[in-house]
Amino acid sequence: MINFETGKRKKVLISLTPLIDVVFILLVFFMLATSFTKWNSINLSSSEATDIVEMEKKGTLVQIVRTGVYKVNNTIMSIPQIEQLIETKLAQNSNHNILLQPSKGIPLQELVNLMKRFSKQVGSNISLAAEES
Repeated sequence: MINFETGKRKKVLISLTPLIDVVFILLVFFMLATSFTKWNSINLSSSEATDIVEMEKKGTLVQIVRTGVYKVNNTIMSIPQIEQLIETKLAQNSNHNILLQPSKGIPLQELVNLMKRFSKQVGSNISLAAEES
């Protein structure tokens, strides 16, 4: 603004209150829009039916019969027993593979949980196999 009596410009002060409000709103927006979850990935390969016999020779076939029921070599085993078996086989061969074969109707989350649990032992040496028809 110009003061007409003196001919000098009057300083216009900008209020910072609306600016602080805008910064606060942006902060809240980005806090709500950002996801802090850690994304994990599991490397795996898919096997065809002809490869299953060969994979069984090099690794352990874990069949998921139904939720919470697992078979290894046609023997029903618990997860700790399977992990112990894998640990024993890893001592003999560090490149030991695990072949997971879920039955129809098995929840995907159970399969992912098993892959995550076994990947701690064998790393990326996990494969998926389709159910035999």
